[in-house]
Amino acid sequence: MVTNKIKFLDNKTNYFLSIFLLAYTIFISHYFYSYIDWSGDYSLYIMQAKALSKNSVNILLEKMQISLGLSPNSNPYTPSHYPWGLPTILVLTSFLHKWNLFFIKLMNPIAVLLIALFFIKILRKNNNKNFLIPLLACILPNNLLFYSNLQPSILSSLFIILSFYYFDGKKENKAVLFFVTACLIRTNSIFFFIYFILNSKFKENLSFIFKLSLSFLSLFSFFRIIFGISIFGNYEVTPIFEQSQNLFEFTTFYNSSVDFLIKTGELIFFNSYKFSTYLGFVIFIFLIFLSFKKFDYFTILFFALATFVVNYFLYPLDIKRILTPIIFVSLFMISKNKINIYTNVCLSVFIIFNLFILFPSIKDIDRSDSISSQSFQNISEIIYDKYSEYPIAFHKPRILMMKYDLISYKINNENFTDLKTNSIILCDLNFNNCPDLKIYNSVKLLEKDDNFELLQIGD
Repeated sequence: MVTNKIKFLDNKTNYFLSIFLLAYTIFISHYFYSYIDWSGDYSLYIMQAKALSKNSVNILLEKMQISLGLSPNSNPYTPSHYPWGLPTILVLTSFLHKWNLFFIKLMNPIAVLLIALFFIKILRKNNNKNFLIPLLACILPNNLLFYSNLQPSILSSLFIILSFYYFDGKKENKAVLFFVTACLIRTNSIFFFIYFILNSKFKENLSFIFKLSLSFLSLFSFFRIIFGISIFGNYEVTPIFEQSQNLFEFTTFYNSSVDFLIKTGELIFFNSYKFSTYLGFVIFIFLIFLSFKKFDYFTILFFALATFVVNYFLYPLDIKRILTPIIFVSLFMISKNKINIYTNVCLSVFIIFNLFILFPSIKDIDRSDSISSQSFQNISEIIYDKYSEYPIAFHKPRILMMKYDLISYKINNENFTDLKTNSIILCDLNFNNCPDLKIYNSVKLLEKDDNFELLQIGD
């Protein structure tokens, strides 16, 4: 019996490419293994996961509310908890990582590898041996942002791609499962829902929408009833137009639009030079028009514009992080279509430029200042042993809470006048975030090394 089924990795091209991508992933993961940056987001994700596993969610939320309440002039968009998709995945995989922060951090490199291998599968299914798409997915310098900490955008990209793939294959239940998971990991993934509307008939839409709505409602009800929380986090958004009077001015909109284009370009060319990011954006647009079907244009455009509008009017974030799915979804759409010579030229240009950018970017990372540094370990243990009963001020309170269960409040150069009496202040000299304390009658130096100063404010 002759079968037309195409097996995954059944030829030398795919075999050696997969081995190369696996070796590269191991290399890049090893290089970042001992480095964790100061982003506080992943600290809260991990704390939520541990609280979920220990059924102590309410205790964590109370501590976060205390910390946020003590923090004057802190980011008004900082939530007490994020969406519960990523924490749930951390709980389900805890038998593998054992709550070791460095093993947890491997999740993003593994997700990129899975995306690349999945591209190989799609290309092979279409009898296409193109190796440029999976290679580009792996070597994007933008990925480095997610290898030094635990951000959810790459993981949500993986589940978005899986949902599109199974939807195209008429497997609605799997598509619903993966898309709901993507939305619970990164909320703005919901804007990719337009893909299902554009690529199905009206009756199919109704069926899919019903299953999707039922899934969201069931999960929302479960978390609300069992834990008393929203599964999408508690983003208590205050519209920016209530805080900024110049939001509707042309200059503000123009600057935000230019920044949006630059950040989109940086997804391809991770560089601080505007020329390279604009070049990346232009070639990316050129690549899309050469390679996409017409409905695929609208999917990417709708996601980008919806994300921009929400970011502009409601919830200002580092927009490059939340735009990250654009590049992986675009590569998915290219891989499922017929690839011409112009597409290959664009992909080759991206790969060549990115290889020049990638390795200097890795080399330039300063590992001396990270939460894994011995200096931070030493100063944190001193605080925990001697000063944990005092109010503690630090520029990254969630990291202290994650590592030592210490409730601290946020300080920066703008809110130093609101320091509490007898506060213990941990100043990171590398960030230059230590406030001018001359206005206080008594300031005592408790500990000091090359990276940190530990101070106490007197009466």
